Amino acid sequence: MAQGERSVRQEREEADAATLSEFKPVREALSRSVDTHGLRFTARELGMSPTGLRGLIDGTAPYGKTVRKARGWFAGFLQREGQLDEAEALALQVLTSALPAERREEVAKEIRDIVNRARRG
Repeated sequence: MAQGERSVRQEREEADAATLSEFKPVREALSRSVDTHGLRFTARELGMSPTGLRGLIDGTAPYGKTVRKARGWFAGFLQREGQLDEAEALALQVLTSALPAERREEVAKEIRDIVNRARRG
C-alpha cells in the first residue's frame, strides 16, 4: 500500500470518528464563537473558509485535517473557558493523533510528565 493511500485512509477514519457524538461539543463551541465573534473571525481563527466552517457547524462530515484543526481550536477554547483538564486532554489527543494507536497513551503520559515537571519549575 502506498503512503498516499494510507494517509487517505487515516483521514477518513478521523473524519468518521468526528461525526460521532464526541465531536458535538466542538460544533457547539464553534457555533457559540460564531454567535459571539462572527463567522469570518472564527473561520480565520480556525484556519478555514467561512463556508467550510458553516458546513462543519451544520453537520457536514469533516476530513481529518479539519478534525485536527477543530480539535486544536477547541482545546484553546476550553482553556479560555477555564476548563483546563478537558483542554489538556484534548490537546494531548491532537498532539498524539498522528502516532500509531498503540503508542498514543504512552506518549501522552510522557508529555504530561514533561508538562508537570515544567510547572514545578
